[in-house]
Amino acid sequence: MERAKGGVGLIYTEVCRVNDIHGAAMLRQLSLTSDRNIAKMSELVCSVHQAGAKIFCQLHHPGNETYCALTGGKPVVGASDRVCKISQQPARALTTDEVKSLVQDFIRA
Repeated sequence: MERAKGGVGLIYTEVCRVNDIHGAAMLRQLSLTSDRNIAKMSELVCSVHQAGAKIFCQLHHPGNETYCALTGGKPVVGASDRVCKISQQPARALTTDEVKSLVQDFIRA
């Protein structure tokens, strides 16, 4: 809230997960994967607005740039089966149906 009080016009959230199955990018990540997340996110938005700033939520899916440890041991997925140069995790390509489902995850969030 200190940034909002300090005269900043717009605050971006950190990456906000849209999928709980394979969309984790970090521990304790913001999430808008279900209605249970609305109350806390609403509190954050109201606090920022009360301090005089605006807030923008960065909806995110990490693709192959994550770790199996963050997805509960589930495979890392992405647009292709290429191994990320950073995470070095084996990955599999999303199916067409999974891509369509992920698009819906972003819309729901």
